[in-house]
Amino acid sequence: MNKIKSISILGCGWLGFPVGKRLVDAGFTVTGSTTNRAKFELLRKNNINPVLINLQDHQPGELEVFLKSEVLIIAVPTSSVDLENLKNLVEQAVDSALKQIILISSTGVYKETNSEISESDAEALNHGSKLFAVEELVKSFVQFKPVILRMAGLMGYDRNPVNFGKSAKVRANPNGRTNMIHRDDAVEIIVRVIKTEIQNETFNCSADEHPTKKEFYTKLAKMNRIEIPIFDVIENDSFKIISNEKVKKALDFKFRELYASLEG
Repeated sequence: MNKIKSISILGCGWLGFPVGKRLVDAGFTVTGSTTNRAKFELLRKNNINPVLINLQDHQPGELEVFLKSEVLIIAVPTSSVDLENLKNLVEQAVDSALKQIILISSTGVYKETNSEISESDAEALNHGSKLFAVEELVKSFVQFKPVILRMAGLMGYDRNPVNFGKSAKVRANPNGRTNMIHRDDAVEIIVRVIKTEIQNETFNCSADEHPTKKEFYTKLAKMNRIEIPIFDVIENDSFKIISNEKVKKALDFKFRELYASLEG
């Protein structure tokens, strides 16, 4: 098998940009898309070839350059994806040099089952969700040997969960479980998938610990010396616990400790 050398990242944002930098450092040629030409200078400074792509109104010439890579990482927020426009983009890659697609999805594709969920739990999937529709679209292009990475709640750096819903004095579902992943772990998983040339797989990506929301946000409040939120206690809180055993075994991966990731 020929080693992958070139990567395109659709969406060089909060996650896609550090993925691009990490891949450049690892010796890959990286092309990154943005919807704002003002970001070109930042990408170039980090040796990422910038292209302007907006799935609502893409530029055909730049899309041609973008699809010359061997691997496409789709790192745009799924909530902002127009299915038809994404389909058109991937269809244009059929006759290109592209060999593989890696989709950054979310564990939000799963329903609250009040149980642990692995990748094989088809009944736990929310088949009516947009996340599921995007995953199915990407998987339908079997020639690109898609890998689906279902990320838990992304945190780290300027995304401290203690700030999520900071204006709310009351937090719901206190006995629900937290499923989180630090951005550094997410980046490393993506890079390892590319380096090991894994194909046709789906992985849950979530830290080992799953404290209740009450435990989690209480501890974060104390760590950050802010007021502990009030919790709206109800009898039947819903939850899901995302199993990460498959990705740990496949990539020989160890997740960062949840609270240590947010210290300081």
